[in-house]
Amino acid sequence: MAKRWHRTIDTHLWDHTPHHQKYDQGEKFYWQAGKVGYEDSNVLFTTLHDEYNSFKCALSDAEAWHFDVAAVARTANDNDEFLALLKERQEQRIDEIQKGWRKTKLRLMSDPACFDMPPPRAVLFKNFGRVSRNFSYDSLVTFFGSYGTGDKSSAQPQLSSDFVAVPSQPPQPERQPEGNMAASSSGPKSSSRAPKSKPRDTSGRDGVRRSARLRERAEKARQ
Repeated sequence: MAKRWHRTIDTHLWDHTPHHQKYDQGEKFYWQAGKVGYEDSNVLFTTLHDEYNSFKCALSDAEAWHFDVAAVARTANDNDEFLALLKERQEQRIDEIQKGWRKTKLRLMSDPACFDMPPPRAVLFKNFGRVSRNFSYDSLVTFFGSYGTGDKSSAQPQLSSDFVAVPSQPPQPERQPEGNMAASSSGPKSSSRAPKSKPRDTSGRDGVRRSARLRERAEKARQ
C-alpha cells in the first residue's frame, strides 16, 4: 500500500499548490473567474496551473540519467523491455528523490537554526554547480539537504553523482636543475634509502635554501 504522501509524476504538483481555498471577493486568492468563462475558481490551481504555470524539470542530472539508461540497456533484450524497465527506474528515482526531499524539508522546517550552520563553502559551491548545470530535481534536493549537516556528507541526500567544478590535473614531474644532474652523475652515490619528505614550506624560504645547496653541489662537482 502506497504511503499517504507518495506522489507520482502526474500528482506531484498536488504537494506544491494550495487546496480548498476560498475565492470570494476579499479573500487571498480571489480572481474574476466568471468574467473569463470559468464557473469554478479552483481552476487557478488545477487545469490552468498545470498548463500555464508548470514546465518539465529533469529528475536526475545528466550523469545519473546516463548511468540509468546504460544500466537498463545492458539488461533489456529489445526496445519494449528497455522502455518498460526504464519506466520502473523512473518510478524508483521519483520515490528516492521524494523521500530525500521530505527528510530535508522536515529537518529545515523543524529546526530553522540549520540555516545558521551552512555547510563549508566548497560543499555549497559543488552542490550549486550541479543545480546551475542541470537544474534537476535531485540536484535541488541535494543542495538544500547539505544545510544542517555540517561536515557530515553521509547525512546529505546522496541521489546521484557529484558535480566536479574543476577536473583534477595529473601531477607533473619536477624538472631537475642542470647543476643537480651534474652533481648526481659525478658525485658519490647516495644511499638507496630515500629520506622522508618534509612538509612543503609555503613561505618560499625552503625553495631558496634548496636552490643554494644545489648550486653549491654543482660548483663542487665541476672542481
